[in-house]
Amino acid sequence: MRVIFLDFDGVLNSHQSFNFWKNKRDQTKWENEMYSEWQGSLKEYLAMEFDPIALNNVEDLIRSVPDLKIVVSSTWRLGETVESLQKILAPAKLVSAAVIDVTPRFPGKPRGEEIQDWLNRHPDVTDYVIIDDDSDMLESQKDHFVHTSTLHGFQYGDKLWALRILGISHPLQKV
Repeated sequence: MRVIFLDFDGVLNSHQSFNFWKNKRDQTKWENEMYSEWQGSLKEYLAMEFDPIALNNVEDLIRSVPDLKIVVSSTWRLGETVESLQKILAPAKLVSAAVIDVTPRFPGKPRGEEIQDWLNRHPDVTDYVIIDDDSDMLESQKDHFVHTSTLHGFQYGDKLWALRILGISHPLQKV
């Protein structure tokens, strides 16, 4: 099995997507009317404003690697179950369906230790990629790490880098 350790903030949403959606909506209406009528969770509502390009890039990654699964390493996992995270990600059906687990939470420790703990408990993982805008990974994980920009999220070039890490050749590039 191959795994993506997926962060949300700075990957699926970014400063760029935040500004895009903020400029698209009437802020007063959003704060006072729209959300007040929303029946789902706040995270589900906020996820509707994830960057469609970033989500599409993750979906392309999943299409390119059929056995690829997602383990959520984002702080969005806190207080959530796999099922609720799938519901949050439901607008991106491939991404939602690929979510299988979350990393443990070790307060005060680097995210890389949480990922390593998960990997230690899952010896069936043959390869993995970490997609995150933070860089608190272990030295041994650097070759599996795609460092996204908080400003732009998960871009096309990041997707190509993730494919290369997973040993998949993109039709337009040489590996």
